[in-house]
Amino acid sequence: YECVARYGLGKTTVEDVVKESGVSRATVYRAFPGGKDELLRAAVGWEMGRFFGRLAETVAGSADFASLVEAGLQFAHEAVRDHAVLQKVLVAEPEKLQELIDLWWRQAEQYQVMPLDNRPGVAMMIGVPLRSAWVCGSMGTPP
Repeated sequence: YECVARYGLGKTTVEDVVKESGVSRATVYRAFPGGKDELLRAAVGWEMGRFFGRLAETVAGSADFASLVEAGLQFAHEAVRDHAVLQKVLVAEPEKLQELIDLWWRQAEQYQVMPLDNRPGVAMMIGVPLRSAWVCGSMGTPP
């Protein structure tokens, strides 16, 4: 995460991660045998998992569908707007982020892992448009 914040997706290397983490190169490669690509996929997946976990917590107490959607969209707007690393990557290398998000989304669909597993329809309704808006940086001010 810190390496991507500092260098971006394209310029982050395994060696940067080794230095930042304080573990050996061998340890990093044991955890991520696919090297840099696998490491970046895992980092983006971790952040997306955090995002959807926080989204689920935000909408969990909603009294009705309308308030659930409103709370979800408000949360998503603020989370994307306030994520400094995401904003940097959106400006510098949005195409690389799009590739990683698309891969994560395909894997989630393949394994039927829905971020809001108790409300999969809502996850899809909110998640799919947010995925596009997040990557395109087009989230405007919520109503």
